[in-house]
Amino acid sequence: KKLWIDDYVHLGGDEVRTSCWNKTKSIVEWMDMMHFNTSDAYEYFVKTTHNIARNVGRKSIHWDEVFTHFGSALDKDTIIQVWHSQSLVAEVVNAGHDCILSNSSV
Repeated sequence: KKLWIDDYVHLGGDEVRTSCWNKTKSIVEWMDMMHFNTSDAYEYFVKTTHNIARNVGRKSIHWDEVFTHFGSALDKDTIIQVWHSQSLVAEVVNAGHDCILSNSSV
């Protein structure tokens, strides 16, 4: 709490390029061991970082790309920051998530 004074941490999740994961031997070996494809590994990363934040008393925020990619697989306490389209807000809220709208056209 002394290092990070806010209750929220933005974990991003956008602009993830998984194609390089298939070119990195140690990552390929780990994905094989876990029986993951790149989408599974990406979901594992999102969920693991979310759980780390939660376990240290923080609420995690992810960009709307994470919601678009994983939808109902996300924990309901994941906050989604929507910037692509205001119309996505209703979908995020109806799925049970809190939402931050950051669309410059609003």
